[in-house]
Amino acid sequence: SAIATPFLMRGVGPLNDWLDRVMPVRERPAAALPEVPRGLRDHVVICGYGRVGQHLVEAMQEVDTKYVVIEQDWIRAQQARDAGSIVIYGDASQPSILSGAYLERARVIAVTVPDPALQRFIVQQVRTICPNLPIIALARQVDDLPYLYNDGANDVILPSFEGGLEMLRQTLLRLGITAETIQGYVDTIHARRYEPWRNTSADAELLACLRRASQGLTIEWYQLRPDSAYEGRTIGSLNIRQQTGASVVAIVRHNEVLVNPEAGTLLHGGDRLAVLGTEDQRQQFVTWLGDGELGVTVPSRLFAPVEVEEATV
Repeated sequence: SAIATPFLMRGVGPLNDWLDRVMPVRERPAAALPEVPRGLRDHVVICGYGRVGQHLVEAMQEVDTKYVVIEQDWIRAQQARDAGSIVIYGDASQPSILSGAYLERARVIAVTVPDPALQRFIVQQVRTICPNLPIIALARQVDDLPYLYNDGANDVILPSFEGGLEMLRQTLLRLGITAETIQGYVDTIHARRYEPWRNTSADAELLACLRRASQGLTIEWYQLRPDSAYEGRTIGSLNIRQQTGASVVAIVRHNEVLVNPEAGTLLHGGDRLAVLGTEDQRQQFVTWLGDGELGVTVPSRLFAPVEVEEATV
C-alpha cells in the first residue's frame, strides 16, 4: 500500500548492507555458478548434495557419466561446484528449476533430498514434466515407500534396510554359504519389502525377469598351476562352454586383464581365470579340465582356487 511503501523502502538499504557482509555480491548464486550447457543430454540429474548425493557424484565422475546437481543449500551448492559438478542452485520441486536441468533429455533422476515432503513434491513434478523418465528416490523410513511409489518413483531405496541386507550378506559369506544361496535369499527379502508398492510397468517386469535369470550366476576365480598341462592350449580347443555351460570371461596375466578372451587365446601357467556360471556349471568346469582324457586325474593338481570373495553378477 502507499502507506507501507516508504517503510519498506527504508529497509532495503540495511538489507543490502547485511547481504554484502554475509554473502558478498561476487559470491552470490547468480554470479558464482556456471550455466548448464544447452546441448546437455543423456545425463543424470541428482537432486540433493548430501552424503548420498556426494557418493552419486563421485560414482558419475568415476564412470565418466554426465550429470547435473540441483541443490537449494548455497554452501552445499558451492561444494558441489568445487567438486567439478554442474550445479543448479534452487528448489528442485519448482518446475522452472527442473526445466533448467533439461529433464526431457536426461536418462534418470535421483532424488536424495532429506525432507520427505520435498521428496514427494519433486517426484510429483518430475513425473508431470517427464512421464517416462526413470525416478530413483531415497526413503528415510518405511512409511515413505508407498507414497513415493504412488507419486511416480520407479525405484525407492531405504538405506537402513539396504545396510541390514549387506550385513546379512557378509555374515552368511563368513559362514561359508554359497553366493547363489545368499543372493536368492536377499532377493526374496527385497521382494517382500518393496514389491507391494512397486509399479508394475513393463520395465519393472523386465527388470524382475532379468534378476531371476541372473540368480545363481557367479564369477569364481581359478589359477592355473605354473606347470599346467594346458600351457599353450587355446580356450576354444578345450570346448569349455559346450561341455560345462560355464564361460571364461576374463584372464589375469602378469597384472594385465584380458576381458572376454577369444577362442584363440592361448593359456599359460599361472593364468587366473574368471569363470562365469552356476555352481553346478563351475563344478563341471573343474571336473572337465581335470578329466582323465586330458591327462589330469586330480583337479587339485591343475587348479588353485584364488582366495577372492565370489562376486555376484
